[in-house]
Order: sequence, then structure tokens, then C-alpha cells
Amino acid sequence: MTVLAFVDASARSGARVSHFVSSNGNSRAPLWPPQLARAGQMLFGEGDTGADVFQIISGTVRFSSFDRNGRRVIAGFAVAGDVFSLSNNNRYFFSAEAVSECSFRRLSRSAVEQYSGNLALASIVDYVTREPWTLQFELLQLLHKGADEAIAYFVNNIGSRQQEQLSDGSVVRLDMQRCDIADYLGLTVETVCRGISRLARDGILQASGPRDLIVLDVSALRVRAGVEDGK
Repeated sequence: MTVLAFVDASARSGARVSHFVSSNGNSRAPLWPPQLARAGQMLFGEGDTGADVFQIISGTVRFSSFDRNGRRVIAGFAVAGDVFSLSNNNRYFFSAEAVSECSFRRLSRSAVEQYSGNLALASIVDYVTREPWTLQFELLQLLHKGADEAIAYFVNNIGSRQQEQLSDGSVVRLDMQRCDIADYLGLTVETVCRGISRLARDGILQASGPRDLIVLDVSALRVRAGVEDGK
């Protein structure tokens, strides 16, 4: 899942409460203080009442739901810098759960809209409006990819959102477990593990511990992902 990359430097650092200044310099919008969530802690549950907007400062959050047969469906992940709401008619349509220890900001939707004249907050309002279509687009992209192509697409997507410029030597942090990746891509855990192993065998990736992958050849990764002309 691709979500809005929030580019304000002070927001990424989470060092202190700050303010956004609008383009005309007259309107100052509060930058909400960071909160912490432990691994496994829910930010909100599917069906909960609410419409707040969340900005991830560090860590990874998983979006999930359960079908009528009780099977888990993962709709995507948010990493540092991403913004999401996942709310419609004042109800959250997925659960959001911290995969790792996370730092995040919880922004009131009404307050964000109040300061929509501020360019940074206006971009959040714009994303929240487009969010359902963004989710649908990402899922449709994956629907038409084979297993190895989908795995490469996932690694490239997460890596490109974690850092400004994914390049040879970049480290992609996968806080989520292989079963999370499998549920998101609609594959088995074994298929995900074999796919990552093939990328390593082909000299595209290199494992660096249980959670980190080093990109050895970003061009080859994007060719394998079917996105060689862009991110």
C-alpha cells in the first residue's frame, strides 16, 4: 500500500511540538505531540467510531480485516512518514495495529480541516479524500502480478517509502513477519520465503539479519517488480 509521504522535517524527527506555518505566514496549525504504541497494540479496531488522521513517525503499522470465514486479510502497511485515516462515515473500515514499537501522531480530522489553508495540512486533507482509491489501486496492481513479481514489488514499495532515494546499498527494514507479507500478497509463507531467497540468489537482495534486506541491484529489483520505469 502506498500512502502519503509526509515531508515536513520536524514532523519526521518528532523531537518537539511545533507548528505548521501557512504559505501566507498568517495561520499557524498545531503539530500534535507524538504518542507511543507497543508491538501488538491497536491504534483502532475495525468498526470503531472515529475519523482521526494518523502520521507515523517511526515503526510499522499493519492494516487488517477478517472475512466472513474468519480469515485475516491484510490491506497494507504504514511506515515512518506515512499518513492514513481509513475512516468512512465516522467508522474505521480496517484495524490498525503496531507491528513494531511505533511513534505516531493522532490528528483530529476537524482540526486538520480547520487549518486546510496550510499547505502541509492541505496535503493531508487531499490524501484522505483519495485514500480509498489509493488502496484499491495498490491492490489491483498486485492482483495482476506473479508471486516473484509481487514480492519484488512489495520490497521496492516499502523501501521507496522508507527513504527518499532507494539505491544500491540501501537497507529495507521489514518489521512485519513473513506471514504478514504472505497475507497481504495472497501467497503462502513458503512462497514468500522462497521468493526472497531467489532475489538473494540472483544477486538482487542480501539478507542482513531477520528483518533487514540490503538492495544490491535496485534496477534489477524494479525490473523484477515490473516497475523499471519508476518507483
